[in-house]
Amino acid sequence: MRKRAGALAPPEGEAGIRALLDGIPGAVYRREAAPPWRFAYVSDAIEAIAGYRAQDLVEPGGSADALLPVPDDLPAITDAMRLAVSAGQPYELGYRVRHADGTTRWIADRGRPGHDTSGRPAWIDGVLFDVTERRQAELRGLAEAERVQRELLQERTLLETLLDQSPDHIYFKDTASRFTRISGTMATSLGLADPTLAIGKTDFDFFLVEQAQSAFDDEREIMRSGQPVVDLEERETWPDGRETWASTTKLVRTDHDGRVVGDVRCLAGHHRAEALRGSPGGIGAAPANRARHDARRGHDPVGRAR
Repeated sequence: MRKRAGALAPPEGEAGIRALLDGIPGAVYRREAAPPWRFAYVSDAIEAIAGYRAQDLVEPGGSADALLPVPDDLPAITDAMRLAVSAGQPYELGYRVRHADGTTRWIADRGRPGHDTSGRPAWIDGVLFDVTERRQAELRGLAEAERVQRELLQERTLLETLLDQSPDHIYFKDTASRFTRISGTMATSLGLADPTLAIGKTDFDFFLVEQAQSAFDDEREIMRSGQPVVDLEERETWPDGRETWASTTKLVRTDHDGRVVGDVRCLAGHHRAEALRGSPGGIGAAPANRARHDARRGHDPVGRAR
């Protein structure tokens, strides 16, 4: 075949091949196809990767174990290389080696077994890359993710402890005013054997329509305005006719982008109505507190239920 004028010529001779190999951003090698995987050739780039000169690693007189994986990685890497050689398949492995200066480096090893004229595996050709910085960044990211996961687990445990043991009636709702979590005390007051039975339900499933509508309107306003309601005394009328009063705090919930995702409510100190009659903060004080809340909502100050 005639070479086109001006075409790039392939490297010629040993010097040309070595120049080509040394220009690759990694250490090119040929090594034995069985442990301890002695090098027959490795390019000079190995010195920048592992601190050893190429001639220090190549037989005769080369160190057979200088670039073996560290003891913790060696069994798994040996098994993987043996499997690749026996199957005649290429491999990509990552492992740690000991640098000549005593530090540990992460290596990416990409190899392919070669065969002699009888078809038996006789060598491995491949390339080694130093991926220490990338691997360390991955490990830092993993450590940070594990730290965040531990903190989230701790926060979840604290929340579950609060919901399980608090004497207050606590709930979380989504933007459609459906329950997403409630406390054990609230579950008991709703006649539920398990707090999870409330998930997906609304006040309309447990309270009189007028009372449920009042709570629904309150929640719509809180989520619209973002303004909390703090220590509001509310009357609750239960389906069995009981009436109780409670000090209520309602807060809007947002996600990490500031979007409203629901609300949370805490009712502290349920009391029967008759127990509050005549007390300074009791039934006589509740309508005034309710009136101030209704005025903020732009409603007439009437003593509505809930």
